[in-house]
Amino acid sequence: MSGQKKSSQFVSAFDISARIWKSLVNSIQDAGGSDEDIRRIETDSELRKKIGELVVSTGTSGPPTIDFDPSAPFARDMRKEGWKLEDPTSEFAGEAGPLTLELCEFLESGESCISGEEMVRRAIGKGAALGQKHAEAFLKKYERWVPPKGVRYIALPGTILRDSDGDRLVPCLCWDGGRWWLGFDWLENDWRGSDRLLRPRK
Repeated sequence: MSGQKKSSQFVSAFDISARIWKSLVNSIQDAGGSDEDIRRIETDSELRKKIGELVVSTGTSGPPTIDFDPSAPFARDMRKEGWKLEDPTSEFAGEAGPLTLELCEFLESGESCISGEEMVRRAIGKGAALGQKHAEAFLKKYERWVPPKGVRYIALPGTILRDSDGDRLVPCLCWDGGRWWLGFDWLENDWRGSDRLLRPRK
């Protein structure tokens, strides 16, 4: 038998925990946090939950996969606020079942932005005209999915709505640095390099 001492599993686990805690404290301090901010990890259960969700979501490997149900009702039905679906059939396109997604750019070389109408045309041509129900299915699983650097918005032009003022809008997943949320953006706006589309992965 070797005379070398075996390391205690308890000591090893404690050492790992200490290193993780030190890294977390350093990150909070680097962000300008105080001792009180650090103590909140112990006292604020909601904060601990958010940290756990963020760790799990950022560690998810592979592309996002949603369970799409075209017959499901809208989670956020803008028709109840007087909006209209410009093309009701577009929202129900696609078969039910799992759908693996990928991000898709719509700008071409040398472009900094394009019109919303051109964005919709290119989305259709790229097979990336998913709609609001796809966005809502995405949010159920990937609210805290961290996008590639520089990506802040995902347009879903498979659903086009007209508000009470007559403006045409599309649903848009918006990244606030910690989570995604569902918004609606005017097609008359310019669409830029921080915007993306979603399409089924082949």
